[in-house]
Amino acid sequence: MKPGATATAPLLAYTLCDQEGENDGFTSFDLTLQSLLDEILNGQDPLDYLLTFHETLANAMDAENPLGASYTNIINPQIIYARVENASSGCYDVVEVILKVNQLPVITLEESYRLCVDQNGLPIASDQGAASPPVIDTSLDDALYSFEWSIDGVVQVGESGASIIATTGGVYQVNITQLSSGCQTVVSTTVTVSQAPVTWSFNLLNGAFADNHSVEILAEGLGEYVYSIDGGPFQESNVFSNVSPGVHTITIKDANGCGEVSFDIGVVDYPDYFTPNNDGYHDTWNIIGIAEFDASANIYIFDRYGKLLKQISPFNSRMGWNL
Repeated sequence: MKPGATATAPLLAYTLCDQEGENDGFTSFDLTLQSLLDEILNGQDPLDYLLTFHETLANAMDAENPLGASYTNIINPQIIYARVENASSGCYDVVEVILKVNQLPVITLEESYRLCVDQNGLPIASDQGAASPPVIDTSLDDALYSFEWSIDGVVQVGESGASIIATTGGVYQVNITQLSSGCQTVVSTTVTVSQAPVTWSFNLLNGAFADNHSVEILAEGLGEYVYSIDGGPFQESNVFSNVSPGVHTITIKDANGCGEVSFDIGVVDYPDYFTPNNDGYHDTWNIIGIAEFDASANIYIFDRYGKLLKQISPFNSRMGWNL
C-alpha cells in the first residue's frame, strides 16, 4: 500500500489587516507563514510532503499553477486551495484555506478645519460659516475602537474619544485601533487659525490735497482679509481709488468668518472754488477731512504779504471762509 497524505483545513480564516495601499479589502498574504504550514501539515514531515497553494480547485487537483510565496487576494474573503502530496507515493489531499482582509471603516474628515481666535489667541465663536472651535469627529463607536490623538506629532494626553475639540492650530492625527482585531488606521487633518485684525491703519497713497485720492488699508493678524468702504461691497484689494474728501468708514473683515473691525479715516482736501452769494451752495471755503481727527485744528489764511485775513475752524463748514 502506498503511503497517503492528509491536508488539514485551518481552524480559522487566515486574516490580515488591510495593510497595503488603500483601505479596499486587498492585501498580500505570506503563504510561507510557518504557523499556517504547520496547521495544514498537522505533524507530517515537510521533508516528506510537498505543500502547495492554488487559486482554483482544478489547479490543486492537477498540481498546476502553484501560487508564489506572496499572494494578493482578488476577492474578500477568498478561498484558495492547499495541496499536500506525499513525495514518495504521489498521493495527495486538498483542503480549502480562507483568506480574509479585515477592513476598518473609511474615515472621512474635512481636509481642513478653521479655528477662530481673539487677539490673545484664545478660541472664540465664529460670526459665519462652520462652528468654532471645530469638532473633529470620526463618527466611530468608542466601544468598538480606541483612539490616540496627536497635534503636530505630540500625543494629547487624556484625548481618547472618537472626537476632539480643536482649540489650537496644527496637524491633527488620530490613530484608530479596532478592538476586536487590533487593526489600525491613521487619519489626519489640518486646523487653521484665523482672526479679525489685531492692528490696522491706513495710508493716503498720494497725500492730502491730491487730484485723485487713493487710500491703502493696512491690517495685521492671522486672518485673510477683505475690505469695504462706507458699507459698500467687500473687495480683496486693500486699496480704494477715487475716494472723495471727508470722513469714510472702513471695515476689515476676516474672509474666514472670524470677525471684523470698523474705523473712520479722513481724506484731507479743499474745494477748488467757492461762491459766496448766499444761495446755499458753496458759499464758504474750508478744509475737509481733518475736523474729526484733530480737535485743536485751526486754519489761518494769509494774503501774499503775510497779513492774516481769516482764522476759521474746520469743525463748522458754515463758518468757513466767505471773503
